Amino acid sequence: MMILGLLQIATIYAKTFGQFLAVRSLFGLFMGGVYGSAIAMALENCPVDARGLMSGILQQGYSIGYVLAACANLGVGGKTDSWKTVFWIGAGLSFAAGILRIFFPESKQFIEAKKAGHKHVTASAFWLETKTMMAKEWKMVVYCILLM
Repeated sequence: MMILGLLQIATIYAKTFGQFLAVRSLFGLFMGGVYGSAIAMALENCPVDARGLMSGILQQGYSIGYVLAACANLGVGGKTDSWKTVFWIGAGLSFAAGILRIFFPESKQFIEAKKAGHKHVTASAFWLETKTMMAKEWKMVVYCILLM
């Protein structure tokens, strides 16, 4: 989250369109990494049967983010030169979320997994499990691909 905040500040100071695109591309890569970890952390305490529904609900965070950005833009005047303030607000929220996360304890599931020891999974074992899953759940896989 701290890096996301820094990348939002870097966006403000991009001088060329190429620099802007580079910074926003890095932001997207880091956001993708944060999103996966955050969803896993949010869902690990959720009942197994409700995880699909909760994942879909949490996916709407992107839409809410767009609405909050629009509200922030309107709050600072909504002019064409107020976009920098919106990025400062976003950076502040990213820093706040990062600092807040430091004070949260690790989940019970994380601590139990750490005590059990880390099991290294090889690429061949991953693909073997994937092939087994595809053979068993191919209808669900096709449905999910079409849904996305």
